Amino acid sequence: MIDLALLQRMWPRGDSCVPGLLEGIAATAPIVLPKYGVTSPMAIAVMMGEFTEECGGGTEVVENLNYRASALHSQWPLHFTMEQALAMQHQPRLIANQA
Repeated sequence: MIDLALLQRMWPRGDSCVPGLLEGIAATAPIVLPKYGVTSPMAIAVMMGEFTEECGGGTEVVENLNYRASALHSQWPLHFTMEQALAMQHQPRLIANQA
């Protein structure tokens, strides 16, 4: 299971953007992970690896949604027609609302 000591080793700067982030993750992990079926050590390791890559070990907490139309349409073809992608490109708030 994920505990505070593990998170502090994995994400030594994890509290730099959001103070208390590591403590919050450690406190809620025993409830949240089983709720979503993440219970085996392998599943937890894969999840933490993905999270570490996606958020820079807790230091990147804002998603960059400044996409151009071609990227929107190819990344999320079920959410954006090319016409919608052209209208919403480089408008992160509109992109987030649509996606």
